[in-house]
Formats: sequence, structure tokens, C-alpha cells
Amino acid sequence: AKEAVSFAILAYATIKELPNNIPTATGAEKAVIMGKIVPA
Repeated sequence: AKEAVSFAILAYATIKELPNNIPTATGAEKAVIMGKIVPA
């Protein structure tokens, strides 16, 4: 169940065009939108 919730949160952030990474945790230079949703 935790994995499903995690993917739902990532999908929501991607749809709303919200950055969904944590630069302080990953060492990334900036916050970015990770993932892409394409029609099947």
C-alpha cells in the first residue's frame, strides 16, 4: 500500500507540474518535475 501511495503522490505532483524531488536529500542542483505521463 505504501508504494501505491508514493506513486500516486508522484503522479499528482507531475500532473500539477510541481517539483517532486528533494534537492537537499539527493544533492540535485534544483527542484525539478520528475516523470512524464503519456497516453497509452
